[in-house]
Amino acid sequence: SILVLQISDASINKIMQFRNGYGDSQEDYLVGPDKLMRSDSFLDPKAHSLQASFANPSSGIVDTEASRDALSGKSDTKIVIDYNGNPVLSAYSPVKIGEDLSWAILSEIDESEVLETPNKMQMNIMVITIILLALIVLIAIILINNLVVKRLTHFQNGLVGFFDYLNRKTTEVHDLETDSFDEIGLMAKVVNDNIKLTKKAIDDDRKVIADTIEVLAEFEQG
Repeated sequence: SILVLQISDASINKIMQFRNGYGDSQEDYLVGPDKLMRSDSFLDPKAHSLQASFANPSSGIVDTEASRDALSGKSDTKIVIDYNGNPVLSAYSPVKIGEDLSWAILSEIDESEVLETPNKMQMNIMVITIILLALIVLIAIILINNLVVKRLTHFQNGLVGFFDYLNRKTTEVHDLETDSFDEIGLMAKVVNDNIKLTKKAIDDDRKVIADTIEVLAEFEQG
């Protein structure tokens, strides 16, 4: 005896064309052992619907690596070329219809759409990295300016003030800032010690000269 079972293609298509959460280029479809469609394609209903596939097998056949593997009993997920010649991420598996009949079920999405999110993430990471590097450079510039450049400027101004005192452009000389124990602070301390010694020697010399002038003046007056 022979048992004939007829399955409604409308019921199959309702299941296979479920779209909730799917990407724009994603579709599920069934392929029979003759590599013709057993459900309607969502992306190419004109050439790869159930009816069109049987009406024109030369254009409606699905002879791809994924369909061949699935019809031979293999299950896998890989990048393959689909029936339209596009690279897709294909997940496929055989489906047992009866004792001696197997179909292939395939779920595919364009490779470009699969990579769209990682590419966006990579671009975002690059932008964030560039911003962070710019902030680090800006902070480094500010720190260098505050910790080195400004202190070197104060050191230079202190030396200029000391030389002005030596050249009698001013009568006051101030110590250099020594608020740290690094190289700049140590140099400032050494300079301050020499400023004090030099200032004392100059003040002493000026006092001797002033006293000498005073004695001479008194001597002239008789």
